[in-house]
Order: sequence, then structure tokens, then C-alpha cells
Amino acid sequence: MSTEVPSMKLPVILLVEDSEDDAFFFRRALKRIEQPHQFFHVADGKEALDFLGRKGSFEPPNASPRPNIIFLDLKLPKFNGFDVLRWIKAQGLSNAFKVVVLSGSDQEADRSLARELGAADYVAKPLQPDYLRSILQSIPRS
Repeated sequence: MSTEVPSMKLPVILLVEDSEDDAFFFRRALKRIEQPHQFFHVADGKEALDFLGRKGSFEPPNASPRPNIIFLDLKLPKFNGFDVLRWIKAQGLSNAFKVVVLSGSDQEADRSLARELGAADYVAKPLQPDYLRSILQSIPRS
């Protein structure tokens, strides 16, 4: 897990991605848009559920603030992205934050299932900085 610019007024971004290369490129895209944010990264579906459920090492609330947006890979160890989406839906958290699925797969069945399970968008990797900028600008600031 890593963080940047710790302030609760900034958009909170959670990246759920097991590929260090993909996480590197995501961070690079974040730096290119130069928009202040808090950033958290977990590497598998179990860590994502722990982060969102504030369990284990994420138990203290300040260790895992509620994200405004989650960028979720589908092919993850322990629990895949669809499992994470199902858990979010079962917990009644579907409206608590926006989930954007990041995937190398462009299969319509994956897109449909992701949307059925509550994903707001489905984007092919690598994420483009312009898309990232527009989605972060759409997050209401509280």
C-alpha cells in the first residue's frame, strides 16, 4: 500500500492491481495529470476486501479511508475483480464510490457482467491520462 498527499479533502483513489508494471504506469498517469489526490494501492482481491471492510492491517479507519473511486483489475489473485464487485454489491456499497474496471480483456461478456455487478465504467489498459483527469474532475469534493 502506498499513499500520496495525505488530506481527507482530496479525492481518494484505490487501485486494485497485481501487476507492478501496470501499477507503475497508473502512478505515472496520475503524476502526469498533476491533480492532488490520496492514492492507495493493494495487490489482490483479498487486500481490496480488507481495505474496504477495514479489516486486518486496514482496521484503523485512517489506514483505509473510504475511496471516492476504485480502479479494479479483473484478473487478481485470491479473489478476482468480479468477486470484489459482488462483495461490494452484497455490502450495499455500490453507491458509496465509483468503480472503474481496468482490464486487458475487451470481451463483451466481461463488460456486461462488470456493469451488472455495479461497475461505472470498463476501460482497457493502459489507462490514458486524459480519461483519468476527466474522471477525477467528476468526483464531488466534500
